[in-house]
Amino acid sequence: MPSSPRGHALIINNTEFSDELVPRTGAYLDSICLDLLANDLKFEVIHFPNLDYKASLSLFEKESKFDHSDFDCFILVYMSHGLNEGVCSSDGKIMDIADIMAYFDGKKCPSLAGKPKIFLFRVF
Repeated sequence: MPSSPRGHALIINNTEFSDELVPRTGAYLDSICLDLLANDLKFEVIHFPNLDYKASLSLFEKESKFDHSDFDCFILVYMSHGLNEGVCSSDGKIMDIADIMAYFDGKKCPSLAGKPKIFLFRVF
């Protein structure tokens, strides 16, 4: 992958929640480690702490419309609580993992068509 940077690495780290979900203390360290790794791999790292459902969808929509033509790859890391149905936004709403990934397929995000996309979901 010759591009510099190689692509965007979005790190969403939900640690505080507005409902009965307990805070994810210590998750900040995971975020720092992922940041260091993505930087070492020459990705442009962008952090998003505590995104609610609406803000998450807005981010996915915005990133899917972004022109990734000059990049070789895309990374999305989503750290939060999770259930069988998906991952939790900071307001406790469930987000289906397949729906999240669909924002970055070749149909919704043509500039990522044919390029590697790495999705990491860290749920507790």
